[in-house]
Amino acid sequence: QEADSENEKDITNKVSNINFSKEIETIYDTSINLSSDFLSALQKNSFTDVSIKCGDYVQQVHKFVLAARSPVFEAMFTTPMEESEKGVVTISDIDASVLDDLLAFIYGAQVKNITLSKACDLLYVAEKYQVKGLKEICTNYLRSCLSIPNAIQILQFADLYDEELKKDVLNYVCENFSALKTTEEWKTLQTQKPNLSIEVYSVVVEKHEALLGSKSSSSPMETPSSIVKTDSWP
Repeated sequence: QEADSENEKDITNKVSNINFSKEIETIYDTSINLSSDFLSALQKNSFTDVSIKCGDYVQQVHKFVLAARSPVFEAMFTTPMEESEKGVVTISDIDASVLDDLLAFIYGAQVKNITLSKACDLLYVAEKYQVKGLKEICTNYLRSCLSIPNAIQILQFADLYDEELKKDVLNYVCENFSALKTTEEWKTLQTQKPNLSIEVYSVVVEKHEALLGSKSSSSPMETPSSIVKTDSWP
């Protein structure tokens, strides 16, 4: 019994020395619920304080949400601009469906049923309003669906809106140039955007020359002129 009593005292002393005042931090991820709540507030027009007008389509929104997600919207609402004074943001260069997709991402961090066309449209608005997360989703999707039929279209969007995507698409175009140079899309690019087509040629030649330099001089190699024929230049 004396031994048991001593053990109990020892345990009591050890417990009493534990510092229970130290806070134990527990983080609960409620981002899904938060996004759902914000989307619900958008759909119900709850406590909205500004309107976005896109043609005949008008959507009531919340300044603080748009400002938190886009530095462009933040500038609109924190400086004496027309949008801030009138409480109306007019967007005339996109369709209403694109606006809905933009707001769905701003409020709910989601992009549903993404396609090539939608990714290109959203890449444009993501760049315009500097919505980084949306831009990343669009560029990653466009990388993932690169193919011979759409490479030139994606290259043109990348040339305008994202330098890193452009580098990746240029690499793809160069690797598949033999197939691409016979397509109607390539011929149209030469006519409509000759500077971009010349840039493609330059990268093709540069990569071919680098390949030549890495091979033994005794190995028979195809010359750059056989890959890039002068009669196909714009």
